[in-house]
Amino acid sequence: MALRIVLLVALLALVGCNPPKRQEKKKRTKPPKVTVKLPPVQDLKVPEYQKYYADQSLTVQHLMRSVATLFRKEDTVVAVTGVINGLKRCEKKDDNRCTTIPHFYLVDKPGDQRWRLLVVDIP
Repeated sequence: MALRIVLLVALLALVGCNPPKRQEKKKRTKPPKVTVKLPPVQDLKVPEYQKYYADQSLTVQHLMRSVATLFRKEDTVVAVTGVINGLKRCEKKDDNRCTTIPHFYLVDKPGDQRWRLLVVDIP
């Protein structure tokens, strides 16, 4: 019985393991040379900005960029100069309560939307 199994396995190995026919290798052709014209590399340096005014008060942009270094100690007092942009006053309803908290934005230049300091008056 064991001899039959060995012969059967050997027969299947010889019959079933025919190696596949080799295919001819295709010759690779080199792709055509293409010249690419790219635009010049842009200068990605952060532009310098004004940090202080003549009276040594901070600009809004400098305050916003360096808030972590300016306020390392408690009770730090800084002076900031800017232009008021977007003043919102208290709007009272029937029960004489404000529906909008009075606030305004302080900016370096009128119309500046990127560097704005929100100043809030909580009554």
